[in-house]
Amino acid sequence: MHDKGILRGVAGAVSTVTDSERLLFRKLHYPGIYRCVARYGYRDRVDMGTKFVIKLLDKIVEVDSSAAPIVNQANTVNTSYIVSFTKLFARPEATGLQAAARRFFLDNVYASMGRFARKSWEDWCIPHGSLFEIEVALDV
Repeated sequence: MHDKGILRGVAGAVSTVTDSERLLFRKLHYPGIYRCVARYGYRDRVDMGTKFVIKLLDKIVEVDSSAAPIVNQANTVNTSYIVSFTKLFARPEATGLQAAARRFFLDNVYASMGRFARKSWEDWCIPHGSLFEIEVALDV
């Protein structure tokens, strides 16, 4: 059982992000749960290894000093990574030229971008045994 939970999202449209701008972090309304957005540019190397986990733990103490005793006992080896992606689908009931254009864009352009973004977990330095992937499907 984990004492602390961290929600993390992935997005980006800039070439590079400085270390000081990398993490957006805040405490949520639930005890021991935090939201972290790790920002990377498209030219940055994504590394979710031990140094990244240590930075996250430091941020927890920065936003919630009461978590310091737990963070000091934290073991970076037992870190779990939850990564989520959103997959968009054209509404099946949609018809007409606009619906066909939307379906083409989502099935070809958007899907290709998604495959490129998820090319390999190894590039992110995430241990496979610690990774949980969640995919959300939305009809648009």
